[in-house]
Amino acid sequence: MDISSILNSYSTELQKTQLDKLSNLSSSNSSEETTESAFKMQLMLSMIQQMFKDSDAYSIVMQSFASAMKSSNFSFDGLFNTNTTTSSYSNVGSSSLTSSSNSETSNSIYDGVDEKVATAIDKACKKYNMDPSFIMAVIKQESNFNSNAVSSAGATGIMQIMPFNFAGLGITDPYDVEQNIDGGTKMLSNLLDVYQDKKMALAAYNAGSGTLANRNITGEQDFDRLPSETQDYVKKVSAYEEMYNKYV
Repeated sequence: MDISSILNSYSTELQKTQLDKLSNLSSSNSSEETTESAFKMQLMLSMIQQMFKDSDAYSIVMQSFASAMKSSNFSFDGLFNTNTTTSSYSNVGSSSLTSSSNSETSNSIYDGVDEKVATAIDKACKKYNMDPSFIMAVIKQESNFNSNAVSSAGATGIMQIMPFNFAGLGITDPYDVEQNIDGGTKMLSNLLDVYQDKKMALAAYNAGSGTLANRNITGEQDFDRLPSETQDYVKKVSAYEEMYNKYV
């Protein structure tokens, strides 16, 4: 099998990672095992490409896949293990996610998410009439589902809420998953009411409404005046939301 022909449509970095991985396999396994692994790799990459096509989410998923392949314990077999729950997330630490086959929430978007987190998201979204994919995307970017996260600026918990917002959002313990998700979802709901636009709400959530006002940001056409960190934040959250929407 000509492995390089399989990889023509993918990035140079990913090609090198895959070829190195297959080279290692061929030096230690039989040609039959190497061919099988190559087939599995081709199938997985084809599935990813068909699912995300040219969207922003595609590049994020491919980068995560390339990173995973560099791990010494990476296994193609693990990608096709039908005996485990398939996670819809990339690059999520094992300490922050556990299998949740008994979750009370039935939406497949929550597969692989800790049951307490899934339940809190579902509850808050129903309470504030918000889209779970949107909240999941924010959480993914903010803390990677780590309820103990604290940023250098002091943003705390799974939705990275600043301490000066705790009282107004009814948060007494920012590390409490339900309180933090309820507070973050409420804040995003309020921002959507103000701006009537998801990307504007995201920009305000990240940079603060004061920053938007001071820089006269009235819509996406003005985003080049936002801090580069906020521009990147909005793009990534939007890509994650698109990714999660495929599971709804």
